[in-house]
Amino acid sequence: MYKFRTWPFLECAPASSDEKPLPDSFGKLLQARSGQIPWWCNRHLGVTLCTSWVFLFFVVGVRALRRQVLYCRVFFDRPRFYLRLTAAAGQDATRPHSTICAVMETIGRGVQFADLKFLGQPRVIATAVLQGPNGLTLVDPGPASCLDTLRESLVNHGFDLVDVRELLLTHIHLDHAGATGSIVKENPDVEVYVHEYGAPHMVDPAKLLASASRLYGEDMDRLWGEFLRVPEKNIRLLKGGERLNVNDRELDVAYLPGHASHHVGYFDQSSGIAFVGDTAGMRIGDELFSMPPTPPPDIDIDKWKQSIDLIRQRQPATLFITHFGPHDDVESHLDAFLEHLDAMTAIARHSLEAHEDPDARMDAFIRKMRVYIQRHVSPTTATLYDSAAPLSMCWLGLARYWKKRGV
Repeated sequence: MYKFRTWPFLECAPASSDEKPLPDSFGKLLQARSGQIPWWCNRHLGVTLCTSWVFLFFVVGVRALRRQVLYCRVFFDRPRFYLRLTAAAGQDATRPHSTICAVMETIGRGVQFADLKFLGQPRVIATAVLQGPNGLTLVDPGPASCLDTLRESLVNHGFDLVDVRELLLTHIHLDHAGATGSIVKENPDVEVYVHEYGAPHMVDPAKLLASASRLYGEDMDRLWGEFLRVPEKNIRLLKGGERLNVNDRELDVAYLPGHASHHVGYFDQSSGIAFVGDTAGMRIGDELFSMPPTPPPDIDIDKWKQSIDLIRQRQPATLFITHFGPHDDVESHLDAFLEHLDAMTAIARHSLEAHEDPDARMDAFIRKMRVYIQRHVSPTTATLYDSAAPLSMCWLGLARYWKKRGV
């Protein structure tokens, strides 16, 4: 990856000494775009207009205000250029999401999202970022293991964690809410919105962490990082049915059980975006394949389908899902999700009934699911689904669901 150095003059250089120089095609790209480069970054005009180093010291002094005065960032933050390196510029075409600088993509007025690059992989976990006059609102800040990536994405847009005013949690699973306590520790004024069933585990996470540790074992810290408690004074309880006015934006809260008994969704009135966490499944690749994540302990297929009906009734223009990002083909997406939910549930039941040995049951489910997934997506994309929701975890959730029903 290449760093784009933009102050005081425009210069593009390799991020490390072992990387190759920029290809000629990229140089031609810069040449072709030179008319779009602001005068203060142009090497030749900059020399003429900014010969005095006093000018630079003045700018450095003004930049010191950026943490205190939000609007100074708009006028005085250093220019940044986000140029995608494509195969035409000599880059690897298999990395379509590589950029010079970590960026957030815009999906609506004041609505962006950050790719948290979970375990170094793109398009696995996304955090929605809502901008307003009072600062930022984050929907599902992700795990603590990705907090540095989230921070970098904010800083690259002139913000920081101190600008966060609210955290909206769809549910408390570690890949969605794990960083919450760490953010509150840095910024004690943050309000945390969470369903009333999940709130006690944010205040005292001992049971949540004990349960997760049994599932993930020694990988707990590597996967999720440190899960810090949230002080009770920061918690704002939800039941579903509320209308929140956060950061000059109205959001309707809906109770969406099925994936988790404490799951909610947030429906933005102004943008038509529905932030639905895991209720609408995972869709990581470009294909129309929405896979249900089914970890234990409280998968409920019937309630999950009712939650999908509730989402349809609200007729959102866009679904924003944590794994991964925005999707405008709402009806097709939800239809595909229900199809795959039924298929996964059937595969799990067949695996339970066909084998007596617990390990054989799990192996059969994982083997059949990998074949099923690769019918719909490429092998490379299939591995990302396994990163976002390991099939072994999906098996445990569905096996528990069926056993509770006497299978």
